[in-house]
Amino acid sequence: MTNYLFPPYNRIANGIESLSFDLSKDILRAVALHEYCSLIEVGKYDGIEVEYLIVDVSIQRPQIVVNPIKYEERILIEIKNDDSIPWVYTLREDFPRLPHQNLMGFEKPRCVCLYEQSKEEVWVTWTAFSFLERIRDWFSQSAKGELHQENQPLEPFFINSIGNIIIPHNFNTGDIFFISLISKNNFIVTSQKPSRNDIPFCLEVYRSIPVVHGLINKEPQNLQDLIHLLNEHGIDFTMRLNEYFRDTSKYKLSPLILLYIPRKRFSEGAIESIEKYAFLCLDTIEEIGIKLGILAKEGDNVALLIGSQIDFDSAVDIPIGILKPYSEYDKKLARVVSKVSNESKIVQVGLGAIGSGLFNLLSRSAFGGHWTLVDDDVLLPHNLYRHSLLNFQVGQFKSQASSDTANFIVGDEAYSTSIVEKIGSGAVSVELREKLQDAELIIDTSASLSVSRILSRMDEHKARRISFFLNVPLGSGTGPL
Repeated sequence: MTNYLFPPYNRIANGIESLSFDLSKDILRAVALHEYCSLIEVGKYDGIEVEYLIVDVSIQRPQIVVNPIKYEERILIEIKNDDSIPWVYTLREDFPRLPHQNLMGFEKPRCVCLYEQSKEEVWVTWTAFSFLERIRDWFSQSAKGELHQENQPLEPFFINSIGNIIIPHNFNTGDIFFISLISKNNFIVTSQKPSRNDIPFCLEVYRSIPVVHGLINKEPQNLQDLIHLLNEHGIDFTMRLNEYFRDTSKYKLSPLILLYIPRKRFSEGAIESIEKYAFLCLDTIEEIGIKLGILAKEGDNVALLIGSQIDFDSAVDIPIGILKPYSEYDKKLARVVSKVSNESKIVQVGLGAIGSGLFNLLSRSAFGGHWTLVDDDVLLPHNLYRHSLLNFQVGQFKSQASSDTANFIVGDEAYSTSIVEKIGSGAVSVELREKLQDAELIIDTSASLSVSRILSRMDEHKARRISFFLNVPLGSGTGPL
């Protein structure tokens, strides 16, 4: 006899006439007309604005299956009177954990994930009949182990986080950082002088054993969950905690744990991706030790209790938040995301509206190994409506301000330099002549015909030269640049 489990709500079974939601009635009519669906029960949850249908669906599957899907499966369709897509639960008690199942607040019954698009996209083409077919196809593909296609991205290890955290690229285990809240649930790690509200953290970096994708895991809610998670993936965090408890210099710090999880599509396959997660604990090492029965506090004195063991049951009282970590933007990351790799020595003459825009785009992708920016013009207020620089840089030399901005963005003070100089008479400074001689590419964005001619006639320089300019019909006027 098959045992069935239901969502943890009080069900009130009624006749089909009790259904009041239009969506419930649409699905009911589709079930009645569907050759491979049989209605078992309809009703609602006590005290909750939710209606349900229990349906047996016949599944098209091969005789030999990859996953234990039966020829007939019983499901519960849960309908809310809002714009949400109905939830679908597999009611068989021994139904397995499979890819494309939703994480719920309860382990069973399993809740299937039918759509990868947003509900707004789903509703455009949704019909009750196609919904039932989608359910049947989910079971059919799961039986064959083909629900997750080979060209699809790997299923994430975790699906939710409370926010994001930006971490320096040059960090190591044991580094002490301060964390600032920069916006709602978005944090940034800084080693600079902290503000009054910043919290000091000690960073721990771990790499788990490779994990085959398929099942989305429940995020750890507390320290006990986190310890179990790390243990399951070959990491003994309790040993590190004990080291903390013996080091009084760490007592006022909170742990920040960065976990790298290599992901595989198949157990014998290669590592396709590495997922990163950060686990944030606001309790200090001192507070954690006291809660776990390892440390004792008397007045302002804190001491290690000799012979004590960690009380893992108390670890549930220490909350943990999971954050999605991002590395600071730098030259290396810029080239990864832009797929640009160029180490040329470049001289650019002219940092006006066109020149600043060109340099802004190229420098953000870390194009070029080193730039020399040449311009003696000053940024004035009326320039701002076309220039890439900002209001606080008014009054600065355009070349210098553009160089400083680019170096700050890519995290490299030597990425670009500036020469405050005007090329007009043909004579150039020794410094600029050396840069031109050493350059592999000379870019002219001066919007000056005389400068273009001077640069093009410098036969002693071997660099390729290119001019960017904007043609304007005679008499139309361009406005201030």
